[in-house]
Amino acid sequence: MAAEKLAWALPKYQIDTSLRVAHMLAQLAHESGFIPIAENLNYSAKRLPQVWPTRFPTLASAQRCANNPEALSNTVYAGRLGNGSPESGDGYCYRGRGMIQLTGREHYRTYGKVIGHDLERDPDLLLQYGVSSLAAGAFWKARGLNRWADINDVTSVTRIINGELNGLQERIEYLHRAKRALGISTHGLTNDKNGQMQSYKTWQGFVVGVGTAVASIFVGCGLFVQGASVDWAFGGGIVAGLLIFELLWHLGLTYE
Repeated sequence: MAAEKLAWALPKYQIDTSLRVAHMLAQLAHESGFIPIAENLNYSAKRLPQVWPTRFPTLASAQRCANNPEALSNTVYAGRLGNGSPESGDGYCYRGRGMIQLTGREHYRTYGKVIGHDLERDPDLLLQYGVSSLAAGAFWKARGLNRWADINDVTSVTRIINGELNGLQERIEYLHRAKRALGISTHGLTNDKNGQMQSYKTWQGFVVGVGTAVASIFVGCGLFVQGASVDWAFGGGIVAGLLIFELLWHLGLTYE
C-alpha cells in the first residue's frame, strides 16, 4: 500500500530522481517504517529526562507525564508549532502523524491546504496511506529538501525534518540500503557531491531494468493501475524500487 501511494504522490513534488527518492525513503523508514501511524508518546519516567532533558530535568519532574501520552504531548508541544496552551489539548490532537510524522496545528493547517484535505479539522486523515504520502511530499518540497538530497547531504535533510540530528546513524544506514536497492553508488553517504547529478540516468536504467521486468506482475496482481497520473514506466520503476526497499528494510538486509 505504501509503495503504491508514494509512487503516485512523490512525482507531484519533484521527488523524481533516484537520489531524491532514496533520501525520502531513508527518512520515512526512520520516522515511521512506511506506516502512517500516530506518534508513540508512552515514555517511562526514567526515559523522559533522556528525551526531553530541558522539560524534565529530574526524575521527579517526569512523574506526571510518565506513561501518559496525552499529558506528555500537551506538555512538550504546548505553545509551539501553532499549538495553544496545555489546557487546549492541541499538543495531543496535533501530535506526530503519518509517514513523515507531521506535528503541530500550524503544520496540519498549512499542509492540509496544500494537499486539499482539512487536516486541522480531521487530523486522523494522516493515518491514511494516500493522504500521508501527499503530506510527506508537500512537506518535503516546502522545506526545500530536494536541494539537500541532490547534493547527498543526509545531515541537512535530517536536521530540517527532525529539528535536530536524532537517529542520524540509522537514517544513514537506511539511505545506504535505499541507494543500493535503487542502483546508486553508496560512496560518501554524508556529503558526496561528485557524480550525483547523473543519478537520473541511473534511475532510467533502473526503470528499464527492473520496472519493465516487474510491471506486468504489478498489473496482473492489481498492484499497479494503468492510466494513473504517474507515467507508466516511471511508476512501474518507482513501485519496484519501493517494494524492494520495503522488503530489504523489513528483513534488515542490504545488497552487497
